[in-house]
Amino acid sequence: MKKKILYIAEAFGGGVFTYFTELANAVAEEYEVLIAYAKRAETPENFERFFRPDIRFVEILHFQRSVNPLQDFKAMQEAVEREKPEMVLIASPNNPTGNSLTAEELDKVLSFIDPATAVVIDEAYASFANQDTSYIKPLLEKFPNLLIVRTLSKFYGLPGLRLGFAFMGTSLTRFLNYSTKYLGYNRLSEELGIAVLKATDYYQRVADQMAEDRQMYIDELQPLEGFKVYESNANFMLVKYPIELKEKLQAAFKAKGYLIKFMNEADINTHMRITLGTHHQNCQVIETIKEVVC
Repeated sequence: MKKKILYIAEAFGGGVFTYFTELANAVAEEYEVLIAYAKRAETPENFERFFRPDIRFVEILHFQRSVNPLQDFKAMQEAVEREKPEMVLIASPNNPTGNSLTAEELDKVLSFIDPATAVVIDEAYASFANQDTSYIKPLLEKFPNLLIVRTLSKFYGLPGLRLGFAFMGTSLTRFLNYSTKYLGYNRLSEELGIAVLKATDYYQRVADQMAEDRQMYIDELQPLEGFKVYESNANFMLVKYPIELKEKLQAAFKAKGYLIKFMNEADINTHMRITLGTHHQNCQVIETIKEVVC
């Protein structure tokens, strides 16, 4: 019987998706790869072309059941205990809601996963949350099977470097030997990465402004009839809107030169995902929505 790798996803994309598709296809001969997803914006049919045909998709969560689908801990626990995977991958913050698991929730999830199972937490968007990282060391000490991965591509705006970093539990040191021809780096990119991580004052100001603008979206759009703004810890906001306004909103954004992602898939076709820009741009997007509504 093959060992299993379980990817618990609210969505497919961002963060470790590139790594995971490469890993999944590479190890599918030796491992049974399962993707336990929240049925909503992206369905397996949209992404099956990225994977070998023997990789299995399993629905365990549903977007409409919770503000944060990945907080359905019972469903997650049942999937883990049923499948008994060799590795579990979880993204926090998620895409497209942008919400994430707290330190206490991560502890809860890790507690019901077998210590022999490697757990990878994708925190590609975590730096946008403007939160301290004091939770990482205690989690790693308590769960040596934990690997937390981050990237310089999102918050730091350096996707061209193809550079990231990780916090690793003591039982996963074998990952230090992992390498891939797709994601290599050189001395220059290493020096740039170190310089970026030292520029804490600048990036703290960026995080502070984004936190204010996320709250501004909630304060300004939530009161509008038919609108719902999801709390986000990322650089985007998921907004539910009255579907009858879709064409007017699209036309208004186009006229002002703004590209907004309108979801078209079942269960989420009344939502748009707004990527945060400058404070001025965020104010303009909000004003555009209000103009259409009024």
